[in-house]
Amino acid sequence: MGLLIVSCDGTKDDPGEGTDENDVHDTAVWPGPPPGLPGQSWEDLPALTSGQEVCYPGDDGAYSACLPTVDHHDDWGSAYDYPPPLEGDPLYSAPVRFIDLSADEADPRLKLAPNFQLDELMQEHKGRFALFQVHAVESIQLMREAIGGPLYINSAYRNVDYNEGVGGATWSRHQYGDAVDIRSDDASLDELADLCADLNAGFTSVYTSHVHCDWRDNALDTAFYDVAAAAHLAEPVSATVSTEDEVLTVAWTGFDEGTPRIHWTGFDARGDVTAHAEGPSWSPPPTVTWIEVDVGRAVTLSGRTP
Repeated sequence: MGLLIVSCDGTKDDPGEGTDENDVHDTAVWPGPPPGLPGQSWEDLPALTSGQEVCYPGDDGAYSACLPTVDHHDDWGSAYDYPPPLEGDPLYSAPVRFIDLSADEADPRLKLAPNFQLDELMQEHKGRFALFQVHAVESIQLMREAIGGPLYINSAYRNVDYNEGVGGATWSRHQYGDAVDIRSDDASLDELADLCADLNAGFTSVYTSHVHCDWRDNALDTAFYDVAAAAHLAEPVSATVSTEDEVLTVAWTGFDEGTPRIHWTGFDARGDVTAHAEGPSWSPPPTVTWIEVDVGRAVTLSGRTP
């Protein structure tokens, strides 16, 4: 195998707009009450009203779906103990205000946009306190309108402990309220990824069952953050190919969780495509002299066959 050149073009929770018995969901089951102070349950934890609110487009697009926010409290424990900003990037600052999902105003059926209700994006079993940025709601509503059919949200907000429990990356954007894992019966994964790009997503990756789409380059929502961020350093994703007994195998790092979709293309000596394959490993036929492998539409590797 020759030197491989990497170029970067840049999960699975609860379904949106209905359920599908074939869905694969995140499973993180706590042995008791979620972590807080010793002997406390979420109901005992302090929720200090911030005096501010966040307003979403709502069912009519008039930004009338408003919810009060509460200030973060250190006693909430590890579930809200965010990592330090990635390489000092202010866009990875910890949120300072959240929505209290146990509050009367936080009706799970509240329409945050014409086609999305609160419990599709934030669920109390992932933590009593949650956030989802307004600009991300606006973007997924535009995607829903573009495909003209249901857009299923496999995963949206996760608190820190929940994210770790499902194998999420340390700086997963799900924790910052601007990421969704999505699928649709009315659009292919590639079509969904193209829509994400058209709507200026900061990062998109394609998995075997869904598309991860986040808006990490957008300014942070001041309803939840005190940082007006500008500069940005993306959390890196990478992949390598190893060879053993003429079998090529891809290894990857930096993807959020799960298996990215891996697509191999084989070329003959004239440069014509002669073979395709899917999956982490491939044994190319003898006619293939050059290969390209696409890893989740986020990394492309190429090189000569062994």
